[in-house]
Amino acid sequence: MNRVRTRIERMMMAPARRPARRMAGAPVVFTHVPKAAGTALVQAIETALAPRRPLVGFDDSLFGGFCDFASLVPEERARIYLHDADYPADADFVGGHFCYRTTRRLYPDAAHLIVLREPISRLMSQWLYWRAQSDDALEGLGSWGDVVRLARRPLHDFLAQPKAACQTDNACLRALLHGHPLVPPDDFIHPHVDAILLKAARQALKQYVFADILEDPAMLRRLSGYLGVPLILPRVNETAPIPPALRTGLADTFAPEAMESLKRLSRLDARLWSEIARKRLTRVQVQALHARIRLHTTARHAALMAPA
Repeated sequence: MNRVRTRIERMMMAPARRPARRMAGAPVVFTHVPKAAGTALVQAIETALAPRRPLVGFDDSLFGGFCDFASLVPEERARIYLHDADYPADADFVGGHFCYRTTRRLYPDAAHLIVLREPISRLMSQWLYWRAQSDDALEGLGSWGDVVRLARRPLHDFLAQPKAACQTDNACLRALLHGHPLVPPDDFIHPHVDAILLKAARQALKQYVFADILEDPAMLRRLSGYLGVPLILPRVNETAPIPPALRTGLADTFAPEAMESLKRLSRLDARLWSEIARKRLTRVQVQALHARIRLHTTARHAALMAPA
């Protein structure tokens, strides 16, 4: 009898089996991690699903401790949702920089999707994308533009800026755990809480019906299969050419202190990415994949940062 009871309790505690395909009519949420092809994926999903009430934008998780939203021009401010009352209750597709805590609370029945990118590559892409933004491009962002301009500093200096930690410090984990008391909005995560936060992030990821990595060649096919619609990924939101005055060359970019900061600010995301990679790419050595991706990233960024 005790053996039967134990088996039943084990079954009740086991996570629910993820559906092979989305239930028709169920709302869909795509959690967009910065610089992980999220803009393209959101557009592809929205085009394919043709939702009646889409919601695409941002919550406060993307901005850390920044509060001066009144300084943004109206069209930019209108894309940012700070209060529960601002969200449409009948949204059937939510895509953008909305943290898991927000969407899980407001759309508890939605199917949650997420795609992670190799974190050092993501972080380098973040720096270069911001670095390429001209003053004209930042004009509508008000005082948030000053945070973006921090990327005009050398890489090691940029990575030391607490105001940018909301997007530089383990951005995937922050998208999953924004609002957690151990995740400071405008400072870096302390290493002594790593184990606690990793456990919480893994628990959050278990609630996602679809979690994959951008580097998985079958990712788009799998996502199409789950959604039940073909997806065509557009090329959007790519990094513009770096202004000549800001091209500092490879040696200056990858100074020892910069490399150390890249590893430190990616340490938690690297664990999450690797765990998903092992599940998805069963025939690939994840450590070797890390190395190949970083080699490709170095070559690409060397070209972008080559002195004019």
